[in-house]
Amino acid sequence: MNDLLKCDLLLNKLKNLSVRFHPKSDVSIHILRDLVETFYVLSEEDKEIVISSIDNKLSMVLLGLSDFCADKALDTKDSIWIDIALMAHVIENFQFDYRENLMSLVVISFANNLITNKKFRELIQDLRPMMNYKAYKELTKFQINNNDINSFGLKTIMKDGKLRIVPES
Repeated sequence: MNDLLKCDLLLNKLKNLSVRFHPKSDVSIHILRDLVETFYVLSEEDKEIVISSIDNKLSMVLLGLSDFCADKALDTKDSIWIDIALMAHVIENFQFDYRENLMSLVVISFANNLITNKKFRELIQDLRPMMNYKAYKELTKFQINNNDINSFGLKTIMKDGKLRIVPES
């Protein structure tokens, strides 16, 4: 199977997922991980084909999974999940509503600050070869000067022994 077809199959697996609540298993974020790993090896032309196939529903799924990957990074202290979370934004390509991306990027930035010594801009530069101009431009606009997620209407809680970032109620 070629890589473009594999991306299409993985996107179809993700398309009907609900991301309203945190999943009980990691199956969905592992599908996203497979998608990201396959996306890495695509040609620029094939990457654009994948990006253009993303509709609004799939945009929301990718952004929700991005948050779940940030949670996984917090749980495991494994920075690969930060990269995968950011790559969900690269694949989604800021097509739906930038405000949705912004809230998710706050979560990723917070998780990154807790588990790595890298600045957010360094993460973006590391992933730059995977991005088209639009994703790069939007991601480099994002800047959070403090790590106060409360100013974004978010808070941390412990749920089932794991740190979670949730909206303030």
